[in-house]
Amino acid sequence: MALSKDSPPSTSTDLFLNGKLKIYQSKEWFKSGSDAVFLSAFPHIKTGNVLEVGCGTGVVSLCLARQFPSIKIEGIDTQKELVMLAQENAKKNNLASQCRFIVGDITSPPYEKQTFDHVVTNPPYFNTSSPSPNPNIALAKNHSICPKKWIQLCADLVKPRGFIYCIYPVAQIELIVQALNHFGGFHFFPLWPKESTPSKRILIKAQKNVTKPSVIHKGMVVHNEDGTYTKDAEAILREGKRIII
Repeated sequence: MALSKDSPPSTSTDLFLNGKLKIYQSKEWFKSGSDAVFLSAFPHIKTGNVLEVGCGTGVVSLCLARQFPSIKIEGIDTQKELVMLAQENAKKNNLASQCRFIVGDITSPPYEKQTFDHVVTNPPYFNTSSPSPNPNIALAKNHSICPKKWIQLCADLVKPRGFIYCIYPVAQIELIVQALNHFGGFHFFPLWPKESTPSKRILIKAQKNVTKPSVIHKGMVVHNEDGTYTKDAEAILREGKRIII
């Protein structure tokens, strides 16, 4: 990506939603990609307050703000450098009135329990992999909190009948279900790498303190056999289309 003249040092300027969002991301830290955009396309939020846990450079929050101009979003992350970039990204994309980013730790959040109508998170789910030699990337991918505890802490911040949304590996989906034992109305939306390849990632939505039945959706194939994005994936990644469930 071309580096903007006025971007902070050691950053790239990455384009999201076909250039509608210009995002500064550090070359030395974990960078958001397609998972963040797919996650942002999953919630349909017209009212209520929203928290993104582990906001990084703010991609999910800023995509949501672009789609739903009436909502307010708060993002927290333990990594000060990423929060500073998220704040700058909100300003540069004229979304600072909707998005507020602060340094915060989910283990001791600066909020009372049951504060938010919606909580969105892309948990650090690579905790069983070998840590990256880059300590900044290792922190983002291999958090000291186990994934189940991370989701439980996020769930504590959701109001009764509020919603949580996340993207997670299919192979560890039972961790999410176990962590959300006071939630119901689960929606599972698989992302298939290719039509002939088993799903590796899944989008999950659940509602607190309800007993609604769960639904497994057909999901979406992300790549054609030649590795290019499918039309459905392109519509989300480039055009900002929503995932309808």
